[in-house]
Amino acid sequence: MHLCFSSSRLTSVVCVTLVLLAACSGHPGDQRSPSPSPAPSRAYTPIMTHTSPLPSATHRPSPTATPTTATSTPLPTLADEEREGLLQQLIRENQGCRLPCWWGFTPGETTWETVQDFTLMLGMDVSLSSSRDAIAVYVARNDVTGNASGTHQRYVTEDGIVEKIQVMAKPAQYGDTLFMKTWDSYLLPGIFETYGEPEEVRLLAFGRGPIYYLLVSYLDQGFLAYYSGQGIMAGENIRLCPAQGEFILLMWPPGKFKRLEAVILQPNPDFHPVEDHFPIQEVTNMSTKDFFAVFNGAGVQTCFETPRDLW
Repeated sequence: MHLCFSSSRLTSVVCVTLVLLAACSGHPGDQRSPSPSPAPSRAYTPIMTHTSPLPSATHRPSPTATPTTATSTPLPTLADEEREGLLQQLIRENQGCRLPCWWGFTPGETTWETVQDFTLMLGMDVSLSSSRDAIAVYVARNDVTGNASGTHQRYVTEDGIVEKIQVMAKPAQYGDTLFMKTWDSYLLPGIFETYGEPEEVRLLAFGRGPIYYLLVSYLDQGFLAYYSGQGIMAGENIRLCPAQGEFILLMWPPGKFKRLEAVILQPNPDFHPVEDHFPIQEVTNMSTKDFFAVFNGAGVQTCFETPRDLW
């Protein structure tokens, strides 16, 4: 794969934790498996709330071409400022490719050697996390200058080829405007605008907080997005603002899996079992199509509600 990166420097600093993994570190929140009640009988309307104004968003990636895999060649060593600038550019532009391609790395095609060379160029600490037979999981870590947290990436490989990529991004605090600006393309409105109506949307919520998990599946396209955060009590409902919390992207070769259960293998500390999540039409008054219409290209302040007595 041939990677062509700009050396332009970006000045924004992101407070995130980015993880690419297959069997990953623990996910925030209660890990128990709740058993929600049946779907609500009453109807209510999704709402839009407006907090503080956000900076103008960056453009979302739209190219359709996916880089091809080529023989890995050594990449130049970068200074700290260049590394940070390139990292921010990669987050914003994704090397000009569409998911499930990530940073120019394509599941099912890109070699681990190519990924390793590039992550080392970024100054990341690269190590082997686990291995069994032909399958190996690698981790690369990088601390961004000036941030309390850094970026972390893990790759599942088979016979030296990257087969699955998982990315987790977490704001320094819920509703962090710099985080939302930087990750605009991967928040729910941006994903909908770029990739269209999802095949399935599922919701899980529990706890006194409560904690919620929103599963958005593009199974045929080869990726899913998993949004989570803390809901807000709003009378008899729970208000959820999925563009203001953390998220996970999980990517694989398109067409490889026919069921989400085959993608999210259990036990997995970052994902609750698929069957614990309820189809969006059972826990709101919206179908998948309605939900898509509400959030497609909407602002990050857009929220929706679900009856609290379901959870």
